[in-house]
Amino acid sequence: MAASLTLSAADMAVARAATAARAGQRLVAGTRSLEVNGRAAELWRNLGDAA
Repeated sequence: MAASLTLSAADMAVARAATAARAGQRLVAGTRSLEVNGRAAELWRNLGDAA
């Protein structure tokens, strides 16, 4: 039974790749969020200058 609970090297590599992919997606999402927030802040500044 213990043998069925251990992960093979291939399983470990797949798990590491999936974790890295999720981390990359979070990084991209965070970067996009910062970009959108920066654009929104710039828009608010422009609206304030125009008023």
